[in-house]
Amino acid sequence: MITETDVLRIRGTCADSRRDRDLILVAAREIFVEFGARASLDDIARRAGVGNATLYGHFADRDTLIHDVMLSVVVRAADHADMLVAEESDAFAAVSRFAHAAAHVGRQ
Repeated sequence: MITETDVLRIRGTCADSRRDRDLILVAAREIFVEFGARASLDDIARRAGVGNATLYGHFADRDTLIHDVMLSVVVRAADHADMLVAEESDAFAAVSRFAHAAAHVGRQ
């Protein structure tokens, strides 16, 4: 029989796992920008604050990690565009804000 404690433990693990995955994606994006796609996966794990086993538990290989980093970037851009469209009554103003934000990110 599954107890409430079991459910809380499983949910906690899932939340921890999602947090670790998100930390790895952020660290990987930063390191890939700084050092390129061949950057050390050990450095990515270290920057994310997780062990190598955690990194490989989420991402079987470098290609999978790169793929998921790119997906996260596209999703963030799409979410930002959706937010701007919802905030602006004028489509051109939304596109203009999006372009300015994209240009600013590129200079960081």
